[in-house]
Amino acid sequence: MKKLIVVLIVLSMASAANAMGGLPLTLAISGPDSLVTGATGTYTVSYAGATILLSDVDIVTDLGTIGGGVILTTNRDTALDWTAENSITGNYEVSICNDVLQTDLGYLLFSFQLTAPGTTGVATISLIGNAFYDLDWNVLTNAVLPTMEVTITPEPITIGLLGLGALFLRHRK
Repeated sequence: MKKLIVVLIVLSMASAANAMGGLPLTLAISGPDSLVTGATGTYTVSYAGATILLSDVDIVTDLGTIGGGVILTTNRDTALDWTAENSITGNYEVSICNDVLQTDLGYLLFSFQLTAPGTTGVATISLIGNAFYDLDWNVLTNAVLPTMEVTITPEPITIGLLGLGALFLRHRK
């Protein structure tokens, strides 16, 4: 009898969570946290906690130019997806729409590539202006917008040349 009561409680809690739209939406950026200058890194944006029908994401970065554009996942009708540079803000925008069958996106929104600039330091990648819609076209406004720091270091050839120059200067003295 106790097991039956526990099962009923668990099922009722699951139904209540479903009725409230599921768990809060949480976004994550994953990718290399350090790059050498001139190198290109691939960054993946994924989510957890909700099934999304449509999303609109802006990528903001001072890491460098977006190299190779945005590579979208293919588990949707990609004819409905688009990527473009916002001429007003300069942000790189990604709009992702699920297919008409409303299948789950599989927690992966998209991936994109960034090429590190010629200067060293710490740069950030941020997502802003996000709009997410669930399968009932309700706006999910509780998305946690992530920011990722990337350390940019000189390329190995540059470091080697600097080292050889220092040895040459020391040898002359």
